[in-house]
Parts: sequence; structure tokens; C-alpha cells
Amino acid sequence: MRNALVWPRSRLVIDPRSRSVRGHDRAGRVPVRHRHVPRHPRLPGELRTDRAGRLLFLGGRGKAASADNLAATDFANNDGWHDDIADGPVRAEVRIEGRAIPVEPAWVVVASPDYAPGLKSVRTLYDLLRDTYVKAGLLPRPQLVSFTQDVLPVLRRLCDLQWANHGLAVQFGHGGRDHLLAPERLARLASKDSAHKELRRQVWASLRHLDRDGMSTVPWPSV
Repeated sequence: MRNALVWPRSRLVIDPRSRSVRGHDRAGRVPVRHRHVPRHPRLPGELRTDRAGRLLFLGGRGKAASADNLAATDFANNDGWHDDIADGPVRAEVRIEGRAIPVEPAWVVVASPDYAPGLKSVRTLYDLLRDTYVKAGLLPRPQLVSFTQDVLPVLRRLCDLQWANHGLAVQFGHGGRDHLLAPERLARLASKDSAHKELRRQVWASLRHLDRDGMSTVPWPSV
């Protein structure tokens, strides 16, 4: 369990409580000091109104830090670390000349700083479920492997993560040592020519197999 020594668990919740803003051209920016990380004020969001009185919500600043000044040892779930990823309801009351106007509430989400909506993980939820159903005998095992449909999407997703991860960019990004989408290398990987069999075998052997590799940082993608 993360932060196993922190008790009660409610101390891990960064809750700014309700904040409100009223009128035109007003700001409701209020830093939140968390009981577990009092030295680090967090700003999970900000309410404002513009000159026309329209309600605006601004997300966090993409800040993350360690309450104990410890280095991150994993890409996620590091004990003692906190950030301004947040979500919550936003409600408004509108009156025009004293008459209440019905307003629909909304739910806002502040995502992590490296969030990229156009990217997919190397192994998608569809891949996981399909593998699960095949192993359970609920779907037939594919008889043939299609490079275009089965192999290329994995290679593309691995290379596309260069836009959100510097380490993957250096290795799999444009000009990187293992840029699998480089036209010449991609042509060799897609070819059935026996001359390129060893290259295909090397890529296959480099991909992570959880039962074999565990948490080793050597196979692709790195954990």
C-alpha cells in the first residue's frame, strides 16, 4: 500500500473545501496547505470571473514534489509525493435583475502535466482484455499474425510516447537508437525476407514479458 506509514488515511487527501467567487472580474485563487505536506502549498484549481461576469475555472500548475525531499524511484506511486491533479464539482448561481436563472453544474478534471489525450499506452485495455479472453478460451487464438494489425500498432504506440517521456524520446523517438518507425528499419521489420529474420527476432526478444522479466528495467517498455 502506498504511504503505508500515514494514518489516518484521510491525512493523504488534499481537500481545499468549497471555494466561491462573486461578481465581475474577481479571482478565487486560494492556495491549499495540506496537513501531511504543510511546507508545500498546493493550488489544485482557481475560480475566476471575467469582466462580463462569466465563470472561469483554471486547473493546477502541473506541480509535483516530495514532502520529504526524496527522489522519485518510479514513474508513479512514489511515497510522500504530491501533485495538483484534482477534480470536483463547480456550481453557479445566476441572477438577472433579482430573478434566478437555472444553471447546470459541471465537473472539472485537472490532469497530470504530461497528459496527452492523443496517445495510447504500449499495451491498451483492448489488448489486455483480448489476451485474457483468449487465455480463458472465450475467444479463438489467432492463427495468423498480421504485421499491419498486430505488430505495427505496438511499435507505433511505443515510438509515439516520445512526446510525453524524455527517456522514450531518446531511445525510440525520431533519430533515436531504436526508432522503429524509421522508414528503412520499418521496411525491414515488415519484410518476410529471411535476411531480416534476426532483426525481427531481436525486437521480439526485447519486448517485455511480465512473467519472465518482472520489474527489470531492461525490456521494452521500461517500467
